[in-house]
Parts: sequence; structure tokens; C-alpha cells
Amino acid sequence: MRLLLFFSGNHSKLARAEVLSLLGGSVEHESAHLMVVDGSIDFRRLALTRFVGEVLAECDVSHLGTITPMSFKSFAVKVTRVLGAGADRDEVIRVVASRVRGKVDLKHPSAIIHVFVEGSHAFVTRELFEFRAKELACRRPQARPFFSPTSLQPQLARALINLSGAGREVLDPFCGTGGILLEACSLGLRATGVELDARVFEGCNENLWFFGCDASVFNEDFLDWRGGRFEAIVTDLPYGKSTALFGKALEDLYAKSFAKMREHSSKAVIVSNKDVSQLLACAGWRVRDVFPVYVHKTMTRFIHVCCV
Repeated sequence: MRLLLFFSGNHSKLARAEVLSLLGGSVEHESAHLMVVDGSIDFRRLALTRFVGEVLAECDVSHLGTITPMSFKSFAVKVTRVLGAGADRDEVIRVVASRVRGKVDLKHPSAIIHVFVEGSHAFVTRELFEFRAKELACRRPQARPFFSPTSLQPQLARALINLSGAGREVLDPFCGTGGILLEACSLGLRATGVELDARVFEGCNENLWFFGCDASVFNEDFLDWRGGRFEAIVTDLPYGKSTALFGKALEDLYAKSFAKMREHSSKAVIVSNKDVSQLLACAGWRVRDVFPVYVHKTMTRFIHVCCV
């Protein structure tokens, strides 16, 4: 199936990488904010893609009146203009609607025909998926019974899991209050976490219970933990005051943790408040990609996608 994916504006490079990590197929076209692929993808997992649609037709905007007629019980037509495309929105709706047999229903249509205009080119799609932030917002840090201001937002946590390509299980060796574990559970993956701080460990379990997440969490120092092998590691590294419990300098903690991670998986997605690519390489990891993600004026997080 040919699919068009339209990305979130703030993290389009990260969104592209997320899609490629889950895609079974090939990329036919891509630009800054959209991609056309031929293949299969579990698009309901996606966190950074705003829209997924089946491509019904593509042509020059001036030829929209010649596309093959379509038939639906009821329909609505939407238009998104990409990269400053100058096509007249109302005219595009009128022309495309004239090629559809069925009743116009703007409130509850059986099919939403969404036209993306990029320059002078048009992609006519049938909507399959539209990202709704409220579906993840219920698990945001402020909505959890045990709150931590440093916990990842659900949208980013889910994107990290997808970047790992995990389809069965993930390990978070510094799981904190459980943000990554919660998203792994919501995707139907087996989730395992390790947390040294006893208070945070209890809070993590409280959060997991509150959301009905059946994850396994161990109150141990990851460097001493004797767990098994996992499909992928996904973690947000401790920094600042949260590293004091380990009794080690930050760089030493990271170096030993990266070496330890290799005992448990050959794939990892690691978030840090600085670029730690060199330390990862010294520990035997190959860093495939690094994505800086701006949080606020005093913080940028760096996402490292790694393999052995």
C-alpha cells in the first residue's frame, strides 16, 4: 500500500527516523514535512507523525479534475498546503469533490479525502490515522500520582521506543518514575526497568499500578544488576543531583553503564543532556544517529540511536 505520512513541524528529522525504524518497505518521495512510502507500517504506534493516508492519486494541481473517480457512502475533503504551496484551497476542494461519488458530510464522513499540495504537485489521500495528543496526554508527568519534573513527555518516550525498533520488549536501566515503561506497556511490549533510588522506585511502581501497566521493576544499581538479554534498551540517563546516589563522577558512571548495557542488548536508544557519542563509541557502540531536541533555553536533550 502506498502511504503518505505528514510530520510534526518541530521534529521532522526525528519523525522521519521514527518512520524508517518501523517501515517494512521503501521510500518513494520525501521532503521536509512529508514522506510517501510503499509498504507496511504499524502507523498507530507513531508519535511524531501527524497524519497517515492511503495515496489514491497524485498529479499536478492543474490535473486534479482528471483523476480517477472515487466512490464513498459519505465524504469530506481537506487540503494542506506544504512549503508555501500557492494553490487555491477552495478550488482544490471543489475540483476534488467533483471526482467523488457520495454524500458530502463534514461532521461524520465515512471517508476523509485529504489533499496535500507541495509546490505544484498534489497527493490525494484517504485518511487512515490522525495523531491526537489527548490520547497520550493522560500519561503526562503531571497526570501521574508520583510526579517528577524531569520525566519525559509521553510523545517523546514513545518516539524513543519506536526508534529502537523494538517489537517485543524493552529494558530501561534508569527508569526513574516510569515514563518509558508506561509507553512501552501502552504499545503492548514487555517492559523491564531498573531504579536505584528506593523512593523513586516506589513512585515508579505507583505510576505503573495507576495506569494498569504490568512492568517488572528492580530496585538495584544497574551496574550490579544480573538481568538477561533484551531486544532493545531505551533510557534517559540520570544527570545532575540524580547521579549522587551512584557515588561516581558523571562521566565514569556513563562509561561503565554503556559497557554494561552491551551485556543486555545489541540495540539502544539513549537520551542525555549532552552528546555522549564518544563515550558510547569507547564502550563498543556504533552511534547511527544523534538528534538534538530543544527542551527550553537552558536544556537540549541528545537522542543517540546505537547498535553493536
